[in-house]
Amino acid sequence: MNRITWKTPDGKWGLKSISWDEIDHRLTGALSKLLAYEETGLSPDEVEQLIEAHEEDGERS
Repeated sequence: MNRITWKTPDGKWGLKSISWDEIDHRLTGALSKLLAYEETGLSPDEVEQLIEAHEEDGERS
């Protein structure tokens, strides 16, 4: 998976090739969620499979 975000061991993070000065501050929350997603290392297909498996487990309960 090609990442758009980067993160240092001390927790600093940002977007590749883009300065925070160029980013609208209203996007910070969405970009934080993107970082969290990328940190999982999962592909979109893997996330979809997990969602489907979780939904199936809920139906069995």
